[in-house]
Amino acid sequence: MNLNEKIDYVKELIKDKKIAIAFSGGADSTLLCYLAKQVASEAIAITVDNKLFSKDFIDNCKDIANEIGIKHIILEEDFYNQPDILKNDSNRCFLCRNLMYTKIIEKAHEEDYSIIADGNNISDLVLDRPGILVNYENNIFSPFIEAKLESYEIEEYLNQNNISYSKSTTCLATRFKDEITKEKIAEIDSLETLMYDNFNSEIVKVRVFDDEYIVESENFSELNSETSLNSIQELFNDTLSRKVNFTLREIKGNDKIILDEKLDFFMYELPYPINIENTKKQFESRIDKSSANAIILKDEIAITKKGLITAREKLTKEEFMDILPLIRRNI
Repeated sequence: MNLNEKIDYVKELIKDKKIAIAFSGGADSTLLCYLAKQVASEAIAITVDNKLFSKDFIDNCKDIANEIGIKHIILEEDFYNQPDILKNDSNRCFLCRNLMYTKIIEKAHEEDYSIIADGNNISDLVLDRPGILVNYENNIFSPFIEAKLESYEIEEYLNQNNISYSKSTTCLATRFKDEITKEKIAEIDSLETLMYDNFNSEIVKVRVFDDEYIVESENFSELNSETSLNSIQELFNDTLSRKVNFTLREIKGNDKIILDEKLDFFMYELPYPINIENTKKQFESRIDKSSANAIILKDEIAITKKGLITAREKLTKEEFMDILPLIRRNI
């Protein structure tokens, strides 16, 4: 299917439904709200203000929802009261998403909405995002996955139709690995705001590892000059009241699923481990052989516990995207 056909398919999936949408103001949830406003019988957008996003996050969500014309509900939740999330360990993403979606589901049911949807797309399934497990456990509807929409296609459609959306909506706790504090979140937020205000970097992430600051920007080529680097250094030093070391890197957006066409067979390695037992349940009668470490389908496609997918014959991108939604990961 081409892009417009995929969009039409999404519209058919949500047409005349009463639907509550987990809304962040980012590309995915914005497009889903935009389409739901057109064809759903009723639609609401629900945003959780968990205090771990930028200070502009809620205002941006309000503006975008207002522009779309969709009813918008904001749930105030202070995740600084959640010690397991504040640990910021490998479970943080799952725990955070689980708590947010629990609140969204509760509010949706309170508003008499039985269908809860989000903007997860097919590209998310080839990235290391353990929060997707929350969707499986709570029967969250992800029409973009069913339509096989990729991230770059969603952004392309939004841009073609002049639909406003936030380009940076990720949780600021993703920027560092040690314990979450209000001070660390505020520091990251202020540095990213500086990059936006002074260097027109709408998509920017400032990561901190052992006091080494990594600045990821969409404007890498423009910023990678002695003048700009010195200006960034000066701004960071002034803001943090100390001299810091930083490295500039390029952000690569528009996640696109790319297969290796040079091989005579098919091979793709996912960046996360697979739950073999749960994956077997999804494929049911298609399984030929299985063990604790892998399953082999009747068409000779093998899926291993480590996330490696292989096949004797080349798979088309469409065939690969048929398989992805059935694979169940481990945290």
